[in-house]
Amino acid sequence: MNNWKETKVWKKLVKIKGDEADRVRGFLVDAICMDRIETILNKAGTSPKDFALHDADHSFRVAERMWEIIPANTKKILSEYELAFLLLSAYLHDIGMTPEYMKVKNHFTYITTNDKTVLSEGEVKEFQNWLDEGNDQFDIETSVIEDTEKAEELITFYCRHKHNDWSEDWIRTNLKDNKLGYYTNYLDDLVNICRSHHDGLDELKQPKFNPQKIHGKIIHKRYIAICLRLADVIEIDPERAPEVLIKHRSIIEGSLSHWLKEKFTSVDIDENHNICVTANPTRAFIHKAIFDVADQIEQETNLCNTLISEIPLKNISPSNNLKHEWNIHTRVHREIKSTDDYEYIDGTFKPNSEKLLQLLAGTELYGNPLLAIRELIQNSFDAIKVQIAYKVLEEGLTDDKDIEALKKKFNLELSVSKEGDDYWIICKDNGVGMDKEIIKKCFLVGGANKRHELKELERKCNKIGHNIELTGQFGIGVLSYFMIADKLLIQTKKSYLSGNREINGWEFEINGISDFGELRSSSCNSNGTIIKLRIKQELINQIESREAIVTLLTNILSRVPCNFNFIHLNNEIVSYLPGWCKKKEFFTQELVKQFSEQCVHEVKTSQEFLPDEIQAEIKTSEKRKLEIGEFFLESIELLCHEGKLQNNNGYFRIHIPIFKNKAGDSLGFFFEKINNNKITLEKINHGFLYFPEFQHKSISWKGVGLETAIEEGKHFDYNNCFIEIDLTNEKSFHISTSRLNINSTMKFDLLLDEIKEKIKDMISLHKSRFTESKYSLFNYIISDSFQLATDDIYWTFDLQEKDTISFEKVKYPLIFDISYGSPNLEYEYYNLSSPEYFLFFNERIYRLCSLLSCGNSYSQRKFEIDINIIKFDKAVFYDDGSFRILFLILDSLSKYINFPFEYRTSNFPPEWKKLFCFRGVDSNEIVLNTNSPYFKYINYENFVYIKNFFKEKKNLHSEEGKSILEDRSKSFCFMLYLISINDKSYWNALTQNHTSFVKGIWTNMFGNEIEILYFFHDDITDTYLTFISINGWVSFSDRDREIGEERLLPLPEIDWRLVDTHEQGDPYD
Repeated sequence: MNNWKETKVWKKLVKIKGDEADRVRGFLVDAICMDRIETILNKAGTSPKDFALHDADHSFRVAERMWEIIPANTKKILSEYELAFLLLSAYLHDIGMTPEYMKVKNHFTYITTNDKTVLSEGEVKEFQNWLDEGNDQFDIETSVIEDTEKAEELITFYCRHKHNDWSEDWIRTNLKDNKLGYYTNYLDDLVNICRSHHDGLDELKQPKFNPQKIHGKIIHKRYIAICLRLADVIEIDPERAPEVLIKHRSIIEGSLSHWLKEKFTSVDIDENHNICVTANPTRAFIHKAIFDVADQIEQETNLCNTLISEIPLKNISPSNNLKHEWNIHTRVHREIKSTDDYEYIDGTFKPNSEKLLQLLAGTELYGNPLLAIRELIQNSFDAIKVQIAYKVLEEGLTDDKDIEALKKKFNLELSVSKEGDDYWIICKDNGVGMDKEIIKKCFLVGGANKRHELKELERKCNKIGHNIELTGQFGIGVLSYFMIADKLLIQTKKSYLSGNREINGWEFEINGISDFGELRSSSCNSNGTIIKLRIKQELINQIESREAIVTLLTNILSRVPCNFNFIHLNNEIVSYLPGWCKKKEFFTQELVKQFSEQCVHEVKTSQEFLPDEIQAEIKTSEKRKLEIGEFFLESIELLCHEGKLQNNNGYFRIHIPIFKNKAGDSLGFFFEKINNNKITLEKINHGFLYFPEFQHKSISWKGVGLETAIEEGKHFDYNNCFIEIDLTNEKSFHISTSRLNINSTMKFDLLLDEIKEKIKDMISLHKSRFTESKYSLFNYIISDSFQLATDDIYWTFDLQEKDTISFEKVKYPLIFDISYGSPNLEYEYYNLSSPEYFLFFNERIYRLCSLLSCGNSYSQRKFEIDINIIKFDKAVFYDDGSFRILFLILDSLSKYINFPFEYRTSNFPPEWKKLFCFRGVDSNEIVLNTNSPYFKYINYENFVYIKNFFKEKKNLHSEEGKSILEDRSKSFCFMLYLISINDKSYWNALTQNHTSFVKGIWTNMFGNEIEILYFFHDDITDTYLTFISINGWVSFSDRDREIGEERLLPLPEIDWRLVDTHEQGDPYD
């Protein structure tokens, strides 16, 4: 380890005689000066681990390099003050890289814990500004970094960023009481020199670096500054990156090459004053790092020589010539030889800038060139949103109504005009506007990061609950203008609310993507921006089409933040107020359009080649369309609800079409005839009602429409509604670069679940309209949002083969056949297709038919009661050549509908009380026997427990498996689940391989091992009685007559039977 007193600079200073030199030497050897500085640098305990060591040895070598750079003649004339500054700057310029322990700890604590008191307000602001400029989306005041490595990395690079400031802080704090001879203001000059190794050419030209005399002694600050700069950059030494550190310090990948290049490089100054870089790297990435070092050195020599040429070193005043010399050449000689292990090439990608600009400005990214208009509008919207945000903060607005009123004061006007032979698109807004720096650094820079001032504005607004919702995030939208334009003109002035103090505004003009633009100052009275785009000749036809642009605006504008007007060649204005864009008329037209398509007979060939009867059908259909069109339009009403999505994900708007039919409000349109309170439904094309079906949900990103469609992972029940979703949460959703699609970190199903609940709430709010209608049952089937409150329920008992059907009050008893999974029983081979021939306890029975919607075969929908939610009154025996079980509701549909358990229940004949349940074809076609002694052990909670047991593939010997053997309810639910999935093989495997479990569950259920659990199974083609015991699972077909012989299901009494009388004719005639 080298001591500062061994430097050649110090040794030169020691040789100077006189009181002034003694005072300077006394300053340096003082206990709080050089020795203390060296001690701090040597400890280096808080030095960022990912940067090369900035310890005392590094400072020593910098001092030696400075002495090496200075020509011999200049060394002779250096004053004691200059020698002191050379030494001090060598040791102090990077002392900020070894910051105080508490400074580092406090910053680390601030971002990794909830303790937000350890940094001052100024320190927090500065830290946040640095993060913003680095495009790190992290709010240190409200967030915590849990990833320790990421936090350490941030602190490391922040220390690097701040080391110049922290070096100054150290100098001013620790040397403020020391006197450097007669040099009273030395602190400011020393700080300027230490900071100068990060300054540019313009800064080094400033008067603060001019030479001056101190008590007759020269101090050439600019000369010392360039010596420090060059010495620091050529100070490369293997000792600076010791092997033990490379191996044991966890250096991040980006810094590793710069550590390693110091192990393979030497930098020398030859006798001809040339800097030579010599290296023998073993890896290509180290080779590249060394080349970068050589480039950096050459940049420094170029800067130094340029500075000296513009401000000669000899001039201190017109009457004095200084003797300071500089003889380092600009060009750096390179002797970098690769080993045999690799062949060096510049292995970095080098994009063709012009081609890249053409790509970003072309249709390859966006597709349709007219989408440039979308980018133009989005940028103006962002400018308006920013200005609104400044006004919100200035006026202290927090109420949504006040903010909505504020939005009406802002305007965006889009127009198409013709000037001579040229067509122009003009976009004018009164948003925040731009100043020169924004035009230069952001507007003209493709891919520019979001500015710190915008991030700071967003944070301030977030604190009061106002979301700015800026759309721009890629910085390439402006380039898209050149998809349609060959010339761009801008007039703009930045708002004073943004902190702008410029009186004037700015004009910018550029001809095409590859042109060199011109910026001029202009007089503007108010903030805002006007952008004019001259349309390319080949696209004039598209721009001339008002319809094309209006269609584009309709598709892309979902929600707007201000008043929006579009004027096309002085034609009719298209206007939107702040908020959602589409008006109710739009949705009404969509309904009319779809209804018109569905209520006309489908024609697949020329009508003249069709049979006469088909042509007659088509004519009738067309006539009926005209007849009912007026009724349809008059019946439409739209219920609307809008609001905010949960978790600040965005906004929604829902329109539910309601049809005011003669017999009451409905979610479907019926063409009715009512005579003497009798309702007749007339056929509309192939069905008896129109029901809206809109699969597409309108998705937008911060007000601008996307081409994406929601990918639904499960069925959505409310495709009859118009759904608009405007997403704004950047943490949950990510827009594609083309802004046509969106990626989600959350499932869209969660959004749709939220929308579904809001639709149900809307229907519940208007419940009386749906329940007091004759179409209440239809409304219930569609919405599932209310209970049927009355038995005044209407439906049809007619098959859909006629041109008219009756829609009448539901009659009882109603018959249901679970085996067919439908209440219709419309099967030609099945006798119950004519229920009028059947009697139950000497009463006629009825069955509900399905209702078919209009439209063609591919778009028709069948509406019927979901029998999976019905609780039945009775299970009855029916003989159709097989032993069958059907189900009845005797007197009230409303009290049994929407049964809460997963499976239905019914009373079974008393003779069948040991029958556990009925099972149809599918797993959900279970009907539990309420007369069974085992029914009381079935409950929803334990059944869900068993389902999860199988879903999670739990082991029978696990704690969950043991609980099944200890809880009687869980045991019965276990068996019910096996019946529901009809898993015979699973049970038989248990009886063979897990006898202890089987015996345990049987004993828990029945108290013995000899009991049999049996259920009735109807798979349409045949019926079975299935026996489950500890010995296995066995099914007996009715064809084998096992059911009858065993008499386990004896013929029930007459009040539990369905009697077939059709051979005797209709008993009601």
